[in-house]
Amino acid sequence: MGGGYSAVDMALHGISGKVYNVPAYRLVGNKVRDKIRIYADTTDHKNPKGYAERMRRRKEMGLTYFQDGPAHGTGGGAAGGGERARRGHGEGLGYL
Repeated sequence: MGGGYSAVDMALHGISGKVYNVPAYRLVGNKVRDKIRIYADTTDHKNPKGYAERMRRRKEMGLTYFQDGPAHGTGGGAAGGGERARRGHGEGLGYL
């Protein structure tokens, strides 16, 4: 039910913004930031060179935050730490 309510709520804010000719965020407060940090999951590739290439492309896209986990064979997550994903990918990258 929460997802349906949220969708309707966002749609009504969007419609109200169009009526008043203002961005929807102005209806609920002021602008807080110009951009947000998003994440991508790490690649599931058995070949280390293929894995490195896919991670390189993600970094070129500007992504700096990655979700890593056991499903990717990296032993990641809170317990494993995702060491394979961290090795050799540079500083300043974050992992979930």
